[in-house]
Amino acid sequence: MNFMGVKFSATILSCSMHEHRGWDLIYQLDNPTTATVGGKTYRVEPGEMIVVPPGFLHRTCAEAPFRDISMQVEMFDFPTVPTVVGDAGGHIRTLLDLMLSLRDDRSAGNMLLLDRLSEAVLLAVKNIRAAGREPQAVARFKRILLENLDNAYFDLGAAIEGMGYHPDYFRRAFRSCTAQSPLSYLNELRIGRAKDLLRLEPSLSIGQIAVQCGFRDPLYFSTAFRRAVGLSPMEYRKLHG
Repeated sequence: MNFMGVKFSATILSCSMHEHRGWDLIYQLDNPTTATVGGKTYRVEPGEMIVVPPGFLHRTCAEAPFRDISMQVEMFDFPTVPTVVGDAGGHIRTLLDLMLSLRDDRSAGNMLLLDRLSEAVLLAVKNIRAAGREPQAVARFKRILLENLDNAYFDLGAAIEGMGYHPDYFRRAFRSCTAQSPLSYLNELRIGRAKDLLRLEPSLSIGQIAVQCGFRDPLYFSTAFRRAVGLSPMEYRKLHG
């Protein structure tokens, strides 16, 4: 039997550092939390689960009271690195709620059912990861980028730090979802907006478009635009005007 246990936490602000001999899958129910796993920090939003491999010291804390559901299994065919996965469809939550309703019955038949339900949770986690569903944190960061397209003083590094994850981990997670670094993604958004303005706003000068797309220097904007599109902004405007 692979299933080791499932529990529902009381409302808390933090838990002490601990580890498990098996896998610990922690599903966040309410309020964002910061999970510290193996010395690195990960932000976990409500409706997300962090998968903690065996032997990793970990704890969870938050600024506001939170609850979670944790499930432990002995074996899991999954990368042995802490991983945050989303549960957009709520399927993992449904399985965990069912497991909680059955956990007090320790009969052989019921324990077998809990084992099968835990396998269903593991399969759901693997399917979400394989499907490349976008974590909520990545979706939230994309919104931040969209809101700052015209902000020439936007500090990308500070924004990544503010996500609550280790920056290197977040950059890898972002790249796994978009096949781009955060900087490349932001530049592509800005060039895309510039193309729209060049086509649709003939009264705007190249300098004005540069400013509206987050570029402080019109010359640098023209260089970046030519590098991305193969035409200067003026050539693009003449071609598509």
